[in-house]
Amino acid sequence: MGTLRQRLFASFTVLSLIACLATVGLWVRSYSRSDTVYHISITQTEFAQQAYSSHVGVLNVDLLRFPEARPEIGGGGRSFWRVQATEPNRDLAGFDYFQNDSVLRFTIPLWLPALLFALAPTYWLFGPRRRRAKRRKLGLCLTCGYDLRVQLALSKSNVPASPQRCPECGTPSTTLLAH
Repeated sequence: MGTLRQRLFASFTVLSLIACLATVGLWVRSYSRSDTVYHISITQTEFAQQAYSSHVGVLNVDLLRFPEARPEIGGGGRSFWRVQATEPNRDLAGFDYFQNDSVLRFTIPLWLPALLFALAPTYWLFGPRRRRAKRRKLGLCLTCGYDLRVQLALSKSNVPASPQRCPECGTPSTTLLAH
């Protein structure tokens, strides 16, 4: 059983891996189908819409807010048509941003959240192996990092020491047995 910090990191890593796989799935799907989730709120004073959509490898987030009484929208009804000229996309590597009085839109390529969600699982997978390889190369205990070269020198000089185990944590020492 690990420490609380280790368990929290393991839980975070699992959630991050699930989010990474879901994002990659959405990314692949976005080339054959466009998915959009809307939240629309109509009150006495405004119309607000949040839209999250994926298509052709990007994620769009649209936040719209219109007072109902504006002349270009039409007055008072709950259903209306709206025509608005917008500037063309100026995206850079899939990133885009647009804002005017009532619309905020930003676009990010889906590879970015997939990459960010993959960081913790990648560290979990390769971080400990790299640490162990470095410890093995330096002659340190693979578990606690104790310098076993001192123990090897002591065992060769007839000073009582157990060359099969780390004196700090008791882990069997494959490094010392190899020398």
